[in-house]
Amino acid sequence: MDTVKISAEINSVDIPLFEALFKRVKAKSIKIEKRDPTKMSKEEFFAMIDKRRKSKSIEMSMEEMQKILLE
Repeated sequence: MDTVKISAEINSVDIPLFEALFKRVKAKSIKIEKRDPTKMSKEEFFAMIDKRRKSKSIEMSMEEMQKILLE
């Protein structure tokens, strides 16, 4: 029998539904990790900054950016 590994980000309210489904189909090694929305990796953080810097809707000097980031 072939096996498949599934990875998905879902709303926390849907966890019991999927957990019951996986138990019903006798899924092995069910792992549930809750992600803290206030924490992000360095790559995500700098990607967010780069995206905002490239956008035309927000104009900010380097001093203003440093003030916000270093507070």
